[in-house]
Amino acid sequence: MALTDAVGHSRGGLGADQAPASVARLEDLVIQFRRGPRTVHALRGVSFSIARGEIVGLVGESGSGKTVLGLALLGLLPAKPAPFVRGQVIVGGSDMLAASAADRRRIRRTQLGAVFQDPMTSLNPTMRIGRQVEEVARSRREAIRLLEAVGLPDAGARLRSFPHELSGGMRQRVMIAMAVATSPALIVADEPTTALDVTVQAQVLDLLKSLRDEFGCSLLLITHDLGVASEIADRVVVLYGGRVAEIGATSQMLTRPQHPYTAALLQTRLEAPADRSRPLRTLTGEPPDASAPPPGCPFAPRRCRIWRGLDRGRRPASEPMPWTRPP
Repeated sequence: MALTDAVGHSRGGLGADQAPASVARLEDLVIQFRRGPRTVHALRGVSFSIARGEIVGLVGESGSGKTVLGLALLGLLPAKPAPFVRGQVIVGGSDMLAASAADRRRIRRTQLGAVFQDPMTSLNPTMRIGRQVEEVARSRREAIRLLEAVGLPDAGARLRSFPHELSGGMRQRVMIAMAVATSPALIVADEPTTALDVTVQAQVLDLLKSLRDEFGCSLLLITHDLGVASEIADRVVVLYGGRVAEIGATSQMLTRPQHPYTAALLQTRLEAPADRSRPLRTLTGEPPDASAPPPGCPFAPRRCRIWRGLDRGRRPASEPMPWTRPP
């Protein structure tokens, strides 16, 4: 069954004669947390937009600010202790940072969907699957249609199952069904394939891509793996130290990265068939301390060492940010 049959009419893809409208936009987003005497600089002036029907991959190492950005988009930043926030997060014409709690709930209900890393912690372990899906699908019949649409086998019988009785891939399909139940304009998927084996990971990625193709929604795919993002993303945002290092079309970034950090990430990928004569690349050095970020370029402490470790043929031709290329 097509997803459009399960969730209603399709929003439609991007037409050649139709300019893509933005479904979400971040403007100079700054987020800081207080941890005792320390200030943790999670995001440091992040700006980009997500067009209607677009899949954007948000890539970066652990601690780069990816999950905090996703929570800001969803209006789920913690209330206590409240972070310092500056900038705008526009979803459906409303600023999620300035909106009231009631308005944020309304926007999440009508405009947003979420798929998190571990469905076992997202689903209530004491409730059957059917009851949880029906909370957003509004009826048993609709719940079955949604589960069938995301490829869950024997969907009617699965309504009586508890989360622990399903495999990891099946639980993630349940979460995806719940995410699309309200026909959202944007789905935020935070590391949705990390806990899955390679075969199931590919199936989930194909399913997420089908949401865009058939349902017409946009998708923000948050991942630490540039290879995962390259499978389905139209555009990739590379985040480093709470700042955007590079934004570009996926095809351009895979072949002509403009920033040495992006080029270094590409060289750490394992390719099949693997070239056994090529040593396994790793990123030397450590990400910046978010509580004491270096002045200026956050990548500067690692840049020279990583640059010299890059294959000359794979070094980026230029750096768009005002950082001097090392000799």
